[in-house]
Amino acid sequence: TKGSPRNPGRFTYYKLEVDGRVVYEIDALGMKRVINGVDQLAAERSALGL
Repeated sequence: TKGSPRNPGRFTYYKLEVDGRVVYEIDALGMKRVINGVDQLAAERSALGL
C-alpha cells in the first residue's frame, strides 16, 4: 500500500557512513550501538565482561 511502512526483513548488522564518519552502527549480536560516533552500549558490555 502506498505510504505504508515496509519491513524489508531482519538484520543483525547495519552500518551507515557519511563522508567517512560513522552515523549509525548497529551490531545486534555483538551488543554494539554507535550513533554519531558514540558507542551507547560500551558501559553495558564492559559491565558484562564482554
